[in-house]
Amino acid sequence: MRAGDVVELREPSEILASLDSHGCLDGLPFMPEMLDFFGECFTVKARVERACDTIDQRGIHRIPGAVVLNGPRCSGSGHSGCGARCLIYWKEAWLRPAPSGRPSVQPRLDERYEQLQRLADANARISAPAGDEATFRCQATQFHSASERVPLLPSLRSRQVRKSNLRSLVGEVLNRDVSVSRFARVMARAVIEAVGRWTRLRPERPFRNAGGAAAASVAPRGLLPGDVVRVRSKAEIAQTLDAHGKSRGLWFDREMLPYCGKTLRVLAKVDRFIDEKTGRMVELASDCYMLDGCVCSGDLSVGRRFCSREIYPWWREAWLRRIEDDDVATPSEAGRELTSRRRP
Repeated sequence: MRAGDVVELREPSEILASLDSHGCLDGLPFMPEMLDFFGECFTVKARVERACDTIDQRGIHRIPGAVVLNGPRCSGSGHSGCGARCLIYWKEAWLRPAPSGRPSVQPRLDERYEQLQRLADANARISAPAGDEATFRCQATQFHSASERVPLLPSLRSRQVRKSNLRSLVGEVLNRDVSVSRFARVMARAVIEAVGRWTRLRPERPFRNAGGAAAASVAPRGLLPGDVVRVRSKAEIAQTLDAHGKSRGLWFDREMLPYCGKTLRVLAKVDRFIDEKTGRMVELASDCYMLDGCVCSGDLSVGRRFCSREIYPWWREAWLRRIEDDDVATPSEAGRELTSRRRP
């Protein structure tokens, strides 16, 4: 399958037959949240040939025989309300072409569907001893077992040569995952930055406060989903960061810089999420928000270029400015700036 193909889920019986006793195919779990997408059609967004490792920061991985689709994200309903809203990985064995761009048949929600649901639900949570904290299993926590690392340089063994970083980058264009113009733009920037690091003999540095001390933060008032906000300027945000580029422990990533000065809507407040490394649920007491259409492209970061995960960055309220109620924001396409105009 390639980007642009229109697909639908296979019958529950076919998906069930592909899974092991842990509800996985080649280490990738079929999650309870994926059951919501039976009977719908989706467009393939990209093959999962390049996905960043957010567990141990070990560079780029690939998930063989898997794609991501335009639209479906994990709701967290099967994982005690995790709010990360991750893009879902789909094995090609779980999908089939959708004729005429619409579902070929209505899904049969029979005993096989119920069996698939029970298997997915049972394996979403790992049983814990009495009194111990519950541990969850999802595609993010199983990333290492479901993927293989893309080596920086080709191996002498022919089986791995095609999986090297260079071949992987070129494959993004051949698979139609990345346009030629985007590929040229990102790679040109990568070469310029690489030359800069080599000549200065220092690694890439995070966006941070040059003064080293973060300004005292104002108590957040609280934002609601649908609120229109403008992302503050780079200079304003820098004043809220410490020498490590963090505000109260939350990292401000380079991938968030292009959104400075943009006007966007609040998508959700993140109250809880599953720690990908431990599988434990983390409750957030501080302010963390997602913005609609604001996702990590991977284009600006070493080791994440052309990552297909499109993770939602988290924003402190101090990095945002609420648009006053007497402004009406007209939304455009996701990810583009909203234009504000005064009410008559």
